[in-house]
Amino acid sequence: AVAPAFDDALAALRGCLIDGLGFGTEESFALVRSVDRPDAAWQAEPTPPFLVPVFLVRDPLNPQRWEPFRDTHRLANDWPLEIQAAQLSPGEYHPGAAGPGIAELDLDADGTWNAVEISVAEGERPPARRPALSAWLERRLWADDIRPDELTGWVAHGLNHLLGARALPLIDLDHDRWRLAAMLRERIDHLREQAVRFATQRALALDQVQASDAHTHFRFTSYPTDGTSDHNFCHHAYALVAPFDSAEERRVAAALDCHPRVKRWVRNPTGAHGFALPRAPLDGNRWFYPDFIAELTNGQLLIVEAKGAHLAGTVDTRDKIDIATQWAELTGNGFVLVIAGDVTAIEQVLA
Repeated sequence: AVAPAFDDALAALRGCLIDGLGFGTEESFALVRSVDRPDAAWQAEPTPPFLVPVFLVRDPLNPQRWEPFRDTHRLANDWPLEIQAAQLSPGEYHPGAAGPGIAELDLDADGTWNAVEISVAEGERPPARRPALSAWLERRLWADDIRPDELTGWVAHGLNHLLGARALPLIDLDHDRWRLAAMLRERIDHLREQAVRFATQRALALDQVQASDAHTHFRFTSYPTDGTSDHNFCHHAYALVAPFDSAEERRVAAALDCHPRVKRWVRNPTGAHGFALPRAPLDGNRWFYPDFIAELTNGQLLIVEAKGAHLAGTVDTRDKIDIATQWAELTGNGFVLVIAGDVTAIEQVLA
């Protein structure tokens, strides 16, 4: 990823992770971030260690061994490409008019791109050939979790439907190949997400998981902050607090900091340095990073998630509630959802 500015290069690299490798937006930001900015600060782990139980699942290669849940547990086997999903209906896809598709590009000294269309006579257009289009689509749709022979059959079925049942001209599909590939990739991404979602739910079934012990708990270590971090909290596990995303989160932090039953708390960061719960994937997001984790005076933990009122009933929020509730029941700790900054929910749980 090359760009005049460092942050632009990071953004381009995140785009490669999302578009080319199938990472979710949250994952891309967790994997690619600037840590060498002048205002960046990394704090050492707190004392005593701040430990949080995680889900343990059976090792697929050794069922007698339990290990922390990882992305590799989501799909232990191949997932099928449903053949009917290759069919694109008229409401989902229709090729644009087949034009010559040739232009001359020029870059001015000030960085402005200019495109001049080059007219091509009908007889001078390269002929459209189905084998070449099929091979091109397969290269664009290739992924290491799909068998090549299965992808070949899936693309062939999709083209059969477009050329046969829908009677679309091959030349139109050939000239519209980039948009067609994008539509098919979107369909494959949806199938993959559904398969991973089902596999995650199966792997985290109540009779398939157990809580970690002190040796396998998640442990807060280095903690990232920046120049906008808050310094005015007394019971945060680190001296500085990672920036808040909203005023609602700040109210939650203030409520935790002054509650007599809270010994210390953490504004949970995303990425490798934060605590995450595996979630049923949604829009590419496979992990849930709760906003706050509080250690209570009786030794228990309380996960706190803050949501705006407009997000309280979404599928995303319901999924997070489900996995956080399961974690609380399995580990003997607590979870509370704070909506629109109403911290009375925390008071009720800690009463």
